[in-house]
Amino acid sequence: MRIIRQFATKIKSSKTESDDDDDDDDNEGDDDNENSSNSNNKGDEGSAPDRSDWAPIRAISDQSLQLLMLDCLDPSHTIDLDCSCVLGRTEGGYHHVAIVGLYRHRKVEQYIIRIPAHGTAALWREEDEYMLDREVEIMQHIRLNTSVPVPEIFGYSSSMYNDLGAPYILMEKLEGNDAYDIWFDQPYNEENAWVAADCPSDETHKKRVNFLNSLARIMTELQRLEFNQVGTPIIPKPHKKQNETFVIHHHDMDLQNILTDDDGNVVGIIDWDGAFAAPRCIGPAAAPKFLRRDFFPDFSHMIDITPHMSWNTGYYRNIYAQAMVAAQNPDAKYTTKSALYQAAIAAIYEGGDVFDFTDKILREIPGFRMNTDAFKCTLGKGWPAAERFLKREIRKIMAPELPKENYWGGVDIEMVDSSTSTSSTDSDSSPCHSLTSETSLLSSQSSNGDSADGYPSRGKGDNSKVDPAPLAVAECG
Repeated sequence: MRIIRQFATKIKSSKTESDDDDDDDDNEGDDDNENSSNSNNKGDEGSAPDRSDWAPIRAISDQSLQLLMLDCLDPSHTIDLDCSCVLGRTEGGYHHVAIVGLYRHRKVEQYIIRIPAHGTAALWREEDEYMLDREVEIMQHIRLNTSVPVPEIFGYSSSMYNDLGAPYILMEKLEGNDAYDIWFDQPYNEENAWVAADCPSDETHKKRVNFLNSLARIMTELQRLEFNQVGTPIIPKPHKKQNETFVIHHHDMDLQNILTDDDGNVVGIIDWDGAFAAPRCIGPAAAPKFLRRDFFPDFSHMIDITPHMSWNTGYYRNIYAQAMVAAQNPDAKYTTKSALYQAAIAAIYEGGDVFDFTDKILREIPGFRMNTDAFKCTLGKGWPAAERFLKREIRKIMAPELPKENYWGGVDIEMVDSSTSTSSTDSDSSPCHSLTSETSLLSSQSSNGDSADGYPSRGKGDNSKVDPAPLAVAECG
C-alpha cells in the first residue's frame, strides 16, 4: 500500500533526525515511550539485576509483528497484509517497542507492540506471566473506572505460546510527546541541559506549572480507585470497604512516561508495569520521580541525570503540592514530604542506600552541622540525649503537612498579577489561569475557620504576603 509506505518513510526519517544526538543513550533507562528517544533515566533508588536477552527479541521479523496486529484487530482477516507496516522499533531498559501502522478508513492508525526484554524461553518465568497479567488488568481497570488517559489494550499474551513466540501487549499509540518536550528549554540536549534546568525560560516555566497542575488533577482522579491491601491488586475482586484503604502507585512516574500536548496538558500516562496498591503517602498524591531525585542516593542524583536540577527540585515539588490542594486531593498533606517517604521505603526494601538516606535525614534537622558518619558512630556507642533529640526531630521531619497556602504568590508575581487583573476571557488564555483562580478560592476562609475546600485554615489575612523562598527561580535571572 503506497500511502502507508510513504507514511512509514516520513516517520522513520523524522525519527532519524531527532535521534542523531541520542543514539548512545537508547539503552540506559526504561524508556518505553514510542514518541521519544530520551532515555537518561540512569540510576534509581534501587537497581534490579539485568535479565535482558535482546537478540531473540530483535530477531522477531516485522512481518510477524504485522500479522500479530492484524490477528488481534481483524480476526476475520478482511485486511490485507500490505495495509500494514512497521513504522519503527526502539528499546528502553526493559522492553522492545514496535510501532505498527495500519491503513484503514482512509487514515493511518498507529499501534504499539511491547515485548519484555526477558521474554525468552530461557528467562521468562511464571511470576513474569503473573505480573504481565496484572499490568493488563490494572490498565483496563483504570481505563474503565476513571478518566485517566491510559492506552487501550487490543490484545496480549503473558506466555511464550503464541504466534510471536514471546509475551507481548498490543495497545493503542497515544497522542502527545513525552514531558521532556515541555520540561526543558528546547532543543533538549543531555550534555548541557543542566545549564537552564533550574532557571528555565519564562515560557518553559509556565509550561512546567501548567503541566504540574494538569498532572495533579489526573492523579487525583486515579486516587478514586481504592484497595483493601498492599501489593499487586487482583482485579476484579469484590471487597468490603475498610477503615484503611490503599491506592495505586505508578512505579515509574517519570518524564518519559507522561505524555503532554505542546502546552503541557497531560494527554497520556504509560508504562504501568509494576504498578501496585500502596500506602497513601506514596500513592497518586506523591511527587513524581523527577521531583524527588534530590532524595535519591548520591550515585543516582547527578547533574547529568534528569531533571538535571541542582537547587530547585524542592521548589517545583512545592508547586506540585499546591496543585494537589487546588485539585482537592484528600491526600495532599503527603505530597510535600513524599520524596522522604519513598526514599525510606526504597532504602529498606528496594535496594537503596540506607547510609545515604540517614545522612539526608540528619541534614534535614535544623541547625545540625555535625559530620554524619561521626555522629552515627558515636550514637551507636550509647548517647541517650541524642536519641531523645533524634526521636523528637525525626517525628517533626516525617510528619505530613500541607504546602504553604500562599505558595502561588511566589511562583511568578507578574504571571499571577496579569491573570487576576484581566477579564475572564483573557484569563482563560493564560496557562496558569486555573491555578490562580483555584488558589483564590482556597484562600477564601469560611466562617468556621476552614478553607473553602475543607482543609484547616493556616492563618487569615496574609494573602498579600509573599514568601521569599519560592522566588528562587525568578532570582536566577
